[in-house]
Amino acid sequence: MSEEVEEVREVREVKAEKKAKPAKAKPVKLEGKITAQEIYQTLKDVLAGRAATPVVLTDDGRGRTLATSSIGVARVRIAIDEQTGEGLYIVSEPPMTGEEELLYAYVLRKLLYEMKPEEASNILSAIADRLERAARDLGLVGRVNLEKVRYYLNREVAGYGPIDVLVLDDDIEDIKCVGVGQAVIVAHRKYGRLGWLTTNIKFENEDALADFVRRVAYKGGRGISTAVPYVDAQLPPPTPDHKSGMRFAATIGREISKGGSSFVIRKFPRKPLGLSDLVSKNTLSSLMAAYLWYVAEQKRIFFAAGPTGSGKTTLLNAILGVLDPRLSYITIEDVYELQLPTWRWTAMTTRRSFTIIESRYEIKIEDLVAMAMRMRPDYLIVGEVRTPEQLIGLLFSSTTGHGALTSIHAQDPDALLVRLLTMKIERSAIDLLWGCAITQPVKLPRGLGIERRVVKIAEFTPGEEGVEVAEVFKWSPETDTFTPSSLEELWDASPRLQMLSSTLGLSRETILNDIGRRARFIEENRVDFHSLAERAAATFYRVEAARPVQEKKIGGERK
Repeated sequence: MSEEVEEVREVREVKAEKKAKPAKAKPVKLEGKITAQEIYQTLKDVLAGRAATPVVLTDDGRGRTLATSSIGVARVRIAIDEQTGEGLYIVSEPPMTGEEELLYAYVLRKLLYEMKPEEASNILSAIADRLERAARDLGLVGRVNLEKVRYYLNREVAGYGPIDVLVLDDDIEDIKCVGVGQAVIVAHRKYGRLGWLTTNIKFENEDALADFVRRVAYKGGRGISTAVPYVDAQLPPPTPDHKSGMRFAATIGREISKGGSSFVIRKFPRKPLGLSDLVSKNTLSSLMAAYLWYVAEQKRIFFAAGPTGSGKTTLLNAILGVLDPRLSYITIEDVYELQLPTWRWTAMTTRRSFTIIESRYEIKIEDLVAMAMRMRPDYLIVGEVRTPEQLIGLLFSSTTGHGALTSIHAQDPDALLVRLLTMKIERSAIDLLWGCAITQPVKLPRGLGIERRVVKIAEFTPGEEGVEVAEVFKWSPETDTFTPSSLEELWDASPRLQMLSSTLGLSRETILNDIGRRARFIEENRVDFHSLAERAAATFYRVEAARPVQEKKIGGERK
């Protein structure tokens, strides 16, 4: 009996020892290679905010629908609130399931902690590779919508977060946020008559908005802080097939802005517009386009003038696109906007000093104009002149045989002259200016959009009492047409062409035939910007084709 009791005691001690020292459990494996520990860490990062799931935009059904479209997996609805007359731009995105949110957070965590520096140059490919691999390892292939998860990863990692749809929509020209808790508003190409459209996107707190501003400024290679609480930067193209970038202006905090952080993003067209594109849009007539082309070839100073967003830079770029590609061009801008179809082009930009105590590292437009004059350009183009020093530099370039084009803010030719005089430019110096084209955004009776028109082309000529303005072309709002429409009428309206004939010894017929030939060329070649440049080079300058421009990449690029 005692032996049996002893045996039972030993068995109980062995069991107790096993309970006190359990064997180390092996990690629980999910289907594939991911362990429970990795899932736990992913959820921990989500709770800590390091891999937060994205905000999903929803449509509340407001307003009468005017149009709908799709951008990726997102839906866009343009509507009008019939009670207030307010235009609406509503974005709706598909919600993610629990498994899709887990997959999103897991891939985001992998990108944050494991992505190599060299992968940043092709971020979309890195996202796609990790997403497919993670879906296999989690056993979620066929159970989740990979396109949907990729959309949110692209939006948050490579894109612009909640406003990514706005950035990718080619019909949007400007994106603006005026402050915390206020709806983001957009300027739409097709619905400009409704004013700024109100979106269903908001930044609910200052931290979120300030973080967004810092992140976007970083995309443009700039910094922003309470010490220097504003930024003006060039953003890279939103996708590889965009030829132009975007302009970003923002404030942060309440140092200089009562309502806190704010921003505006100015978007440029996916591809530059040529003269034939502008004629097709009825921005100007083919005769006007040919006249501006001819004037630019004479290497005189010419202005594109008008308010913000009226198409000044677009017009300048279209004119430059058909000039001789064998010549040398230098462009100077605050933010790169111009895109010339020749490799003999040097693009320069200003540099602001972001130190508080000194500005010796600042590079201004007038500094670059002086520098450009030493580089022997055939054409010097300044994106916009604002100061007397900048304009004097351009005037000097004209006296030395360089062509000069620029833009300036002015509503009409007389206002432009007044502004030039307020810059303390002598009237005798203004005689060097050929004239100006006035661009305006206009509302037409048909449709809800805002159109651009070259409403006037005027010439500056010396007169008995100073500089006189001669109106050469004019737009009629009643008929949406331009006058004059014939070469003979153009000759009678243009004192500068008559003076050019006398100065160069060219006959009236030679000048008008030259302009007429260009007008017919534009009418017969309704092609895109680069195709028109190639055909113009071959037709007028005996060049087989203008060598394609080597894209100038500013900052990072989303590929």
